[in-house]
Amino acid sequence: MATPYSSNSNPFADPSNENPFESSASIPSKYTQPSITDREAALNAREVELARREREVADAGVLMNNWPKFYPLIHHDISTAIPHESQATVTRLFQIWLALVATLLFNLLGCIFLLIAGASNGGSDMIASIVYVPFITLGSFFLWYRPIYWAYAKEYAIFYYIYFVFGGIHVAFSIYMAIGIPSTGSAGLINTIEMFAQSHILAAVFGVISSVGWVFQALFSLAWYKLIWAHHNSKGHTMEKAKGEVAQQGFWMYLTKMSKV
Repeated sequence: MATPYSSNSNPFADPSNENPFESSASIPSKYTQPSITDREAALNAREVELARREREVADAGVLMNNWPKFYPLIHHDISTAIPHESQATVTRLFQIWLALVATLLFNLLGCIFLLIAGASNGGSDMIASIVYVPFITLGSFFLWYRPIYWAYAKEYAIFYYIYFVFGGIHVAFSIYMAIGIPSTGSAGLINTIEMFAQSHILAAVFGVISSVGWVFQALFSLAWYKLIWAHHNSKGHTMEKAKGEVAQQGFWMYLTKMSKV
């Protein structure tokens, strides 16, 4: 008669410790999780493939939009478009433009506080400062920063002269805004002094920040203007050369190129 236990089994063992689902067979490999090394290798392979595609696109003469990062509209890459010896100059110009955007925003806040403080021309200042933010931001980018970016990238004389015109206007505008004449949309010096005199400290503080920003714009823009003028002369660019470029390809062709690069 057969017994429930073999001679080698332990009749006192707890059967609850036995796992009825446990199997000596290994889990099929298709259900195993990839290791960290495998994931890193896959990620590196994707990055290599993406870089390869970007090089193919660039070799074909098509530049992918990459700026601004949150919503790419144009291609902007100082490290690849600008010769190495000029990258520092163009980088500083880009930083000056970014500082301009920040100055416009602080100027807007200053004008809002002018209105809150009861300045006689506070309403006019606030409305004008609101208009400045989009128009000056876009105008400065496409009328003086973008031309000089393209000028250094390809050394076209026409773009140096576009920059000299609108870069000079930018310097004059910065001086004008630093003065802070009431009703002009500036929270500059005159408005700032008036706020301090009336003990409106918050409006005065934003006025100081705005005034410093405009003075910074005027001084640094003028310094780089002179530096670019010297570079333009060293490269032998002349008005006659710029006219020849326009006559050869047409001014609209240059504007089209500037908007794409």
